[in-house]
Amino acid sequence: MKKLLLVAAVAAMGICANAQEFRFGPKAGFAMSTIKLDDKQDDLDGRKMSPKYTFYIGGMAEYKFNDNFAVQGEVLYSPLGAKEKIDGVNAGGMYFGESTKVTFGTLLVPVSAKYFITEGFSVAAGVNVGIILTAKQKTVIGSDFLDVESIGEYSDEDEARDAKAAYLEAMDKND
Repeated sequence: MKKLLLVAAVAAMGICANAQEFRFGPKAGFAMSTIKLDDKQDDLDGRKMSPKYTFYIGGMAEYKFNDNFAVQGEVLYSPLGAKEKIDGVNAGGMYFGESTKVTFGTLLVPVSAKYFITEGFSVAAGVNVGIILTAKQKTVIGSDFLDVESIGEYSDEDEARDAKAAYLEAMDKND
């Protein structure tokens, strides 16, 4: 009886091991991102950012536990962001326009659990973590008389340097 039970258990594990499947490969596609602005940040009413149409590229891996359940993880890069254009702001008799483009170089790491309804059709739910690697902003301000262009980049090193400078400045004032 014990031998029969052992053989049945080994056979069941063999069947489960056959059902397990690991797949991986590249992944690329289209992305559309937007940025929502706080209306209280300035006196320009109805300020809105237009979507940025971009791409994503990376890789994916899927581990199928059995015929119905799987886990899929991905690592993707996408330059997300948005654009803004303001035309004809009256500043003391002169009309100024502004064009801004914001880009965040983002590493996306989505992880999802999948349930296969049929062989080729599944539903998935999970989390998507995004890490901003770089941040760039390009603003062009122009009028009838002149154009001014400003380009900026931001990183964690800049934040640390700015925090250190603010701390040192506060210490000097206290001395």
